[in-house]
Amino acid sequence: MTWVSASPRGGVWQPPTDVYETRSEMVVRVELAGVRIEDVDVSVSDRLLTISGVRRPELPEDAGYHRMEILYGPFRTTVALPHRVNLSGIAAEYRDGFLTVRIPKAGAVKVPVSAPGD
Repeated sequence: MTWVSASPRGGVWQPPTDVYETRSEMVVRVELAGVRIEDVDVSVSDRLLTISGVRRPELPEDAGYHRMEILYGPFRTTVALPHRVNLSGIAAEYRDGFLTVRIPKAGAVKVPVSAPGD
């Protein structure tokens, strides 16, 4: 029986991630089947959305694998956000093995123009 590591060589794996936009929002969808919601962290810093966490194996620690294709251990995916999003309206939902993060687009800002002396 061959024993294999439960995570990739670097120790952190990247889950499949889709990024798309609609007229009103940016959407990031990450496949996280088997990950508990309490093991997921979503953060934004310097216009980078980072989704990280850990998928824990549910088999006994002394199990010998015959085939290992599902990655376990820590994961992380990072998405660069455009400047035209409204970070205060960000929302995340985890359902059916997918984490969906919705970031509203920022609306146009009206700049008042005044004449000197007004």
